[in-house]
Amino acid sequence: MKITEEDLIEQYESLPTEELIELYAKNELTELASSVLVQILKERGISPENLSKPVAKEANEQQTYHEDRIKPLLDKEKKATARKGGTPYKRFLQIILLITGFAVASKLWGLQHAIGLFIFLMIHEYGHVAAMKMYGVPVHGIFVLPFIGAAAISKDESTNLWHRFMIAYMGPVFGALVTLIGLVALFTVGDITFLQKFVILCAAVSIFNLLPLGILDGGRIVMSIAFSIHFVMGYLVSIGTVLLCVGAALLMKLWFLWIVAYVAFMEMISNIRKKGLGSRLEVAKRMSVRQILSAIALYIGLFLFFIVVVVIVTQAFPDADEAFNRGFNYHADGHYEKAIFEYNKAIKINPQHAMAYNNRGIVYESKGQYDKAISDFSKALEIDPKLANAYVNRGSLMNKLGNTKMACYDWTRLCELGDCYYYENAKRDGDCE
Repeated sequence: MKITEEDLIEQYESLPTEELIELYAKNELTELASSVLVQILKERGISPENLSKPVAKEANEQQTYHEDRIKPLLDKEKKATARKGGTPYKRFLQIILLITGFAVASKLWGLQHAIGLFIFLMIHEYGHVAAMKMYGVPVHGIFVLPFIGAAAISKDESTNLWHRFMIAYMGPVFGALVTLIGLVALFTVGDITFLQKFVILCAAVSIFNLLPLGILDGGRIVMSIAFSIHFVMGYLVSIGTVLLCVGAALLMKLWFLWIVAYVAFMEMISNIRKKGLGSRLEVAKRMSVRQILSAIALYIGLFLFFIVVVVIVTQAFPDADEAFNRGFNYHADGHYEKAIFEYNKAIKINPQHAMAYNNRGIVYESKGQYDKAISDFSKALEIDPKLANAYVNRGSLMNKLGNTKMACYDWTRLCELGDCYYYENAKRDGDCE
C-alpha cells in the first residue's frame, strides 16, 4: 500500500516536536517524508535550516548533538508556548468568568452554597490538570463557565488512549475525595444542613458528569475505551454520546445540555473532516486488554461510589423539605392520614419547620380537629412570627368558631405585614375597629 502525503501529515502531526526533530536528524526519510516533516516543523516554529544533519554515529557525539542543537530549540519552543499560554488576555478572561460564575451561583443558591460549589469545581478541574501534567499534555488553563460549571482545557490532545482516559477520569476522582471528606465531616459533626446539602450536591454533580453524554467526563471516558476496542466502535460511541445528550436535554429540559451536545457534535464533525480523531488514534498507543478492563472497572466503581454516597446521606440524614413536599402532595390528593404522617416526619427531622406545623394544622382543620389545628397554627407563629399563612389560617378558623376578637388580632398582625384584605373586610363588617 502506497503511503500518501496525507498519511504522512496525519502521522507526523500526532508526534511531539522532539521526536520529529530526531526523525529529521537521522536523515533516513524519503524525499516526500522529509518535505512533510520540514513543513510541520516550520508550523511549530522550528527552522530546519538550523538543524544540520549529524555525521557522527557514536552515542556520546549523538548526545552532544542533542544538547547543542535540539535542546535549545525545544526550550525556545516551550518558552514561547508558555508566554502564549500566559497572556494577560487569558488571565483577564479567567477572572471575568470566575467572577461572573460565582455571582450567578450566589444569586441562584446563596453565598454559602456558591462557595462550596466552587471549591468542589476547582478541585475537580485540578484533577484533570494534574493528570495532564503527569502525562506531558500542555495545559491551557481552568475556565469557569457560568450556568454550566467549569472546564480544564489543554492545548493539545494526547494520542495515548490510556492517558486520555486518566485525564478524563482524574477530575471525578478528585471530586470523590472532596465528597468523601465532606461525608466524614458530616458524620463527625452531626446533622448539619449545609454539609448534608454539600455532600449531596458533590455526589449529584459527579453522577451527572459521569454519564456518557457528549463532552462530559463520562463521554470522554467511554470514547477512550471504545476507540481502544476498535475505531469503528469509537465513532459509533461518539455519535451515541451526542444522541444521548440530545435525548437528555429533551427529557430533563436542561438548556445547557444543548450546548454540550452542540460542542460535541461540532468536535466530532471537525475530527471526521480532518480525519484527525480516527487517524490519530489508529497510530496512537491504544489500551491493552488489561487496561480496557481496568478502565471499565474504574469507571463503574466510581459511578457506584457516588450513588452509594447519596443513598447513605439520604438514609442517615433525611431531608425535612422532602418529607414536607410529600405531605403537601398527599394533602392535595385528599390523603389526610398520609399527609399528617409526612408532616410529622418533617417536624421530627426539623422541629423548627414552621410551614410543616402550619400545613399540618390545615389538615387537622379539614378533619374537624380544631384544637389541634389552632395549636399547630400558634406553634408555626411562635417559630416564625412573620408567617402570613399562619395568621390567615388561624384568623379564619377563629372567625369560623365565633372568636372574632382573636380573628381580628390575627388579621391586624397580617395587615402589619402588608396584607390588609382580611382586616379591611372585617372592619367593614364591624368585627374589627
